Amino acid sequence: MRLLTIESTKRLLVAASVFAALVAVPTSAQAVSLGVGGTTTQSFFLAGNGTDPINDLTAELTLEVISISATQVVVELTLENTSAGPGSIESVGFATAPDATGVSGTTTGAFDPGSDADRFVGFTLDSIPSLSLIEVCAWAGNNCSGGPFPQLLAPGELDVFQMTLTGTWGDTVDFTDFGIKFQGAPGSFEFYSDGGDGGDGGGDTTIPEPASLLLLGVGALAVGRRARRRFVA
Repeated sequence: MRLLTIESTKRLLVAASVFAALVAVPTSAQAVSLGVGGTTTQSFFLAGNGTDPINDLTAELTLEVISISATQVVVELTLENTSAGPGSIESVGFATAPDATGVSGTTTGAFDPGSDADRFVGFTLDSIPSLSLIEVCAWAGNNCSGGPFPQLLAPGELDVFQMTLTGTWGDTVDFTDFGIKFQGAPGSFEFYSDGGDGGDGGGDTTIPEPASLLLLGVGALAVGRRARRRFVA
């Protein structure tokens, strides 16, 4: 009976570990396949609870493919912070297939309307800290992870910028896993789009923090110990 109980406990702990791993690793969203002139609009929404954040955090991103060659894809992005405030946008990003091997960009130029905020000045192959599916990132402030609040895209502001993605391309590019990072007085909030044209289907979806996963593991151990005592006794 003791051996059976130990094996049952082990199976319970293994199952809990697998569940924790599945929760911790998000699944990739369905891709939006775009050719030259194609666009996708992604909506971002994180509900406020009265204290953290004080108000809903909302934004809208439109991506348009300007040109595609064998080695470069040029996209134009229009990002608007539609939040009532507080909460400014630090970074925004997405993934591509095939993978981009390099990225550059500009927040001004002939395409620029001249009336936008010109906040996004950095472009890199990187993820937003808790949004691991993102591979291409544009940022205001210092980097994709964080920056000075006054330099970010504030509520009510709009920015238009272009990004040039290097790689090996065909006639179309698949875009997926659009994510955003808000930062400011309420704190830092990172989440994927709410499903518009290929978002991940969960506007307030976030990746569990390591502390949450640790609590889940501790809970599983406690359940296993209680089960062992009951059967052994």
